[in-house]
Amino acid sequence: ITSCNNDEDEPVPTISKSSVTMNVGESVKLTYSGKDCTWSSENPVIASVSSQGVVTANLVGETKVRANNLYCKVTVAPKYTMYVEPYTGWGATQSVVKSKMSGYSLYDSSSTNLTYKGSGYVFAYTYTFENGALIMSGMGVDYNKADYLVEFIAERYIPVANQEGIYLFTTADQKDIIGVMFDASFVTVAYMPYNSSRSIPSVEDVKPLLETLKPLQSI
Repeated sequence: ITSCNNDEDEPVPTISKSSVTMNVGESVKLTYSGKDCTWSSENPVIASVSSQGVVTANLVGETKVRANNLYCKVTVAPKYTMYVEPYTGWGATQSVVKSKMSGYSLYDSSSTNLTYKGSGYVFAYTYTFENGALIMSGMGVDYNKADYLVEFIAERYIPVANQEGIYLFTTADQKDIIGVMFDASFVTVAYMPYNSSRSIPSVEDVKPLLETLKPLQSI
């Protein structure tokens, strides 16, 4: 929270915008018509604000920037939208996942796995189940369609580590962990629920997804 001053002194203070939409990395200046104000962001991970009311978009999502008791709704919209991510409703049954993937062709299924042929920039999706509940999702992207994958991931998730060749990210609410691993000809992106009581995912956690996706690359 930072303080700011404005020379204007009006009976009913106002904020210059009630809502604003930006892409990651963009900034916009808000003004407050009252004499004194304190600028703050409800979630500075999504969008931060300076003592002069300059709002900077940091991560895709929504938050509120406040000037005293007034606020501006800030929406940070994605610039890169070419990759359709897998379903991540942790704990979901196979029937729920199948309904979410109804527009895709099922390639293989078992009691612990569902694999789908992808489309567009993603050549395949895979889902892992334990005791009938979804515990991991993944997508495979060919190298020749991965030009903007890093930017796609970076504008949505927070980088946390690079472990054993896996680039790890987390969501702003720290509910999910995303692991990105490069194989010889494609990229595996794994999605897992975050659990603070266990260690972060390793290569061994992601390898099963990689091996599941590999046969679908040439289909």
